[in-house]
Amino acid sequence: MYEEKSSNWLRLVDEETGLYNRLLLVHHLNESHARARRYHIPLSCILLQVNWWREPEECIREDGDSSFVIRELAQFLIHNVRAGDILGRWAANEFLLITPFTPPRAAKLAVKKLSDKLGNHEFRDLPSLTITIRAGVSGLPDDERELRPIRRRSAPHRA
Repeated sequence: MYEEKSSNWLRLVDEETGLYNRLLLVHHLNESHARARRYHIPLSCILLQVNWWREPEECIREDGDSSFVIRELAQFLIHNVRAGDILGRWAANEFLLITPFTPPRAAKLAVKKLSDKLGNHEFRDLPSLTITIRAGVSGLPDDERELRPIRRRSAPHRA
């Protein structure tokens, strides 16, 4: 039965960036959330939205490759997050960073550091490329009170 199906649905890594894809991120997020609640340890999630300021045709190489910017950005992120943090591609221009043992206040500082480093980073093929990030941070224990009603609404109803 498995042989008849395409193996595409089994892929857990984003092909363009080499990062975890959304499916695997949701799995890690569920596990990390359960662990944080069980052992009363902090956990933060950072959603990074990336924008680059360049004409679209300038972001295409001579060989027709238009995804090298997102690949280089993914490499930058990989080299600038802590070992043990879980990084993946959430959507086309969004990345999710799951940071176990990190309260939301510390995650906000990490975003600031990351943004500063990105502002000083020079991309190989486009040295004049300007990339900006916007980030949202949420986590435990700071956001527990706000998350409780959301979890109740999404819980399955019992008869």
